[in-house]
Formats: sequence, structure tokens, C-alpha cells
Amino acid sequence: MEELGFSELRSLLDAVYMLSSVLTIEELPLAVAKIAYELVPCDHAAWAIVDFAGGGMETVHWPYDISDRVKQLPADLAGVPLVPAAATGPSTTVIRLSDFYTTLEWRSTALYSELYRPTGVEFQIVVPVGFSSPADSGARGKRAESFTLGRSDSDFTDRERAMLDEFGRHVRSVVRRLRTLPHDLNLRSASAAGLTVRQFESLLAIADGASANVAASALGVSPKTLENHLQAAYLRLGVSNRTAAIARLRGGTPSHVGLGVVPT
Repeated sequence: MEELGFSELRSLLDAVYMLSSVLTIEELPLAVAKIAYELVPCDHAAWAIVDFAGGGMETVHWPYDISDRVKQLPADLAGVPLVPAAATGPSTTVIRLSDFYTTLEWRSTALYSELYRPTGVEFQIVVPVGFSSPADSGARGKRAESFTLGRSDSDFTDRERAMLDEFGRHVRSVVRRLRTLPHDLNLRSASAAGLTVRQFESLLAIADGASANVAASALGVSPKTLENHLQAAYLRLGVSNRTAAIARLRGGTPSHVGLGVVPT
């Protein structure tokens, strides 16, 4: 990875901190678009799910909506820049338009003239988030999920790509965490009860009877740190043990989003 300077690392840490405050999978697309927009200078950021079988794209945009333009994309998405690369399978590789086109080649395409140029997108970068294929998604066919940034004045640098690469790793981690919450526990109810993300994750880690050592290992913390999180959670919930704490949090709504594979 490109070596990042102090200010870039600080910006990255701030972005990861903001990401940690996202409570549900439904909130994640817009939150990621907003955070990425602040992390790397750009004119526009978006979260997109590309449906290769249906020839469609679901999008969330920031700071302005260009969904009407997205609806004008051709049904054959193989002709849309960067889409064929995303269709090959699960990936963590951050890609730019300039990885595939020279400026002259890109500006000579009909798609650039009809759709990209009117929105001011001369340069684009895409960060993969998830992927599904017929084997794990039935009739939906191949679908790829990513967040993208676009701008008009200059290409994205290798250092900016490195920042987005690291941020993307954290986004995929959050997707996995939010997507796999037990059906009767959710982070919003935990937040309403006054728990931090770490306190809630600690309770989840022991919810099925796992030992402190196993739970701590799964979270990447020491047993002592895990115990500190648990005791703080018990105090906030007004209980004295794991059974009572989990019982207080039961009854939440499901939180699932379905793209089969989220690369690590």
C-alpha cells in the first residue's frame, strides 16, 4: 500500500470513527457515501448495487442525486466503464477509470458524452464491497456492491486510492458485522439502551454461551478488556450477568442485507 502521511492517516482514522457510529445496515450506504466524500476530495460519491442479470443499478448519492442519469445507463451493463471488472467475482481491488482508458479513449465514447460529461464526471474510482452470483443468490444473478467517487478536475492519485483501499476494508468489516446480527438483537436497540458499539459486540460474543477466552479472541481483545466492556454494559443495563443483559436486549428487528460474499 502507498505510504500515507500523518494528515492522511488522521483523516482515515476520523473516517473509521464516523463509520463506527452506523447502527443499521439500512443506514450504511448513505453514511459511507458521505464519509468517503469527506475523506477524499471529490464532486460526488455514491453507493451502488449493480444487477448484471437484470441490467439495472440501485444507487444512493451524496451530496446531490443523479439517479435519473443512472436510469439512462444501457441495459447491457457490460458497456458501462468499470462494470465488467466488477462482474468477475468477489474482489477488494480499488479501480479507476484511468486503469482501463486513456483520457482520449474515455472522452471518445458515446457514454461519456451522453451521461458522464453532463454530470461532470471525468474521473471515477470504485471500491468493492460485496458480490453475489447465481450459486448463492438464485434468480437474481450476479450482483456487485461498491461505493464510488467521481470528480471533474483531476484523476485520483495512488495515495488517494490507498486511503480508499483501507477505508473499504473497514466498510466491508462493518457490512459483515451488521449483516450477521442475531435476528432478535440489533445495534439500534443497544444504542437506545446506552451501550457503545464495543459493549454491544462484547455481549454478542458471549450471547451463545461462548467462554470469555473464545469471545475475546473473536473480538481481537484480551479477556480483561472483554470483561471491562461487559461490566460497563451490565452497569448501563442495570443487570449483573450475561443472561439478564441479553434478555434486556431481546425483541429487536432483523437486520439483513444480501450480497453473498463480502471480501476480507
